[in-house]
Amino acid sequence: MNTRESVQKYIDGWLVRGYSGGSPDEVPNRLMVLRKAPSYKAIVQAILKNDITELGFSRPFSPWYSEIKRVEIEARGGERQLRLF
Repeated sequence: MNTRESVQKYIDGWLVRGYSGGSPDEVPNRLMVLRKAPSYKAIVQAILKNDITELGFSRPFSPWYSEIKRVEIEARGGERQLRLF
């Protein structure tokens, strides 16, 4: 999901929650940090930081992540979990 789709999903999600008049430009910082209210300021900050996790989205794994982990496990001798003791 690219940034544009993520922002649209963020806006649509808040529309469903009752913000039919649209998101306000700003809300108190405490509400914005706790993600209790939408704001365009939160969207702009997330875009400027290039970090959509601030809007509540998780980072997707790279398509190569599974392959790299498989190689790493094979290098350990096939053990899936490292020994603690």
